[in-house]
Amino acid sequence: AHRYGVSDEIISQVDPVTLYALVSTVEALVSSGITDPYEFYKYVHVSELGNCSGSGMGGLSALRGMFKDRFTDKPVQSDILQESFINTMTAWINMLLLSASGPVKTPVGACATAIESVDIGIETILSKKAKVVIVGAYDD
Repeated sequence: AHRYGVSDEIISQVDPVTLYALVSTVEALVSSGITDPYEFYKYVHVSELGNCSGSGMGGLSALRGMFKDRFTDKPVQSDILQESFINTMTAWINMLLLSASGPVKTPVGACATAIESVDIGIETILSKKAKVVIVGAYDD
């Protein structure tokens, strides 16, 4: 993630699956010809860029830290709870990469999360709640 411009502070703070979600979103944008996410805002308002990325479990390292490490009296970062939520990865994508304020819908569908994400993204565009939607899924 460091190679993609994510600071050491963020890398040490977030769950590894968040880093995976950030890097895979960058890779998806670059492979589609978008090298600067702010290019979107030449064509759509920040409120018209949605994110429907989801996960089956969320940040497992954070969950492990929250339960196992705390139980065994190992040091745990103070904001570990937020990193265990499934929608946290989507929030990091919006905050660090997109600066978007459009709809955020986080599907949870075990093995079908990615296809649910695509379906929800299509519905979001068809219902005119967004003009562009990031879709996908992440798990570790």
